[in-house]
Amino acid sequence: MIPYKFCILDVYPQHIVLAYKPKDTMVREFIRIKPKGYQFHDITHSSISQLIAYFKKEFKSTEYRRKAKSQRSPRATNSSVTTLSANMTAGGDWQNTGDKWD
Repeated sequence: MIPYKFCILDVYPQHIVLAYKPKDTMVREFIRIKPKGYQFHDITHSSISQLIAYFKKEFKSTEYRRKAKSQRSPRATNSSVTTLSANMTAGGDWQNTGDKWD
């Protein structure tokens, strides 16, 4: 099981932030919202459910990790990067999110 959350922040318009903790460090990845779906790791997913299924199935793979390391964050629309950190950590206890593997 890996705890994960989604977050929408006004500093990153047209993006959803996927945050997860594979170990002790939180990892943030950016999902681009497009007219035909959610673009993540060069794949357009037609639904958030399809994207979550992809994440759960692939996050341990070498290819997934390669893509995650090469991903750059989008430009923030304002300079308050501390807002991102504050909002991503303010969501509560990662251990009790209720997000469990199927």
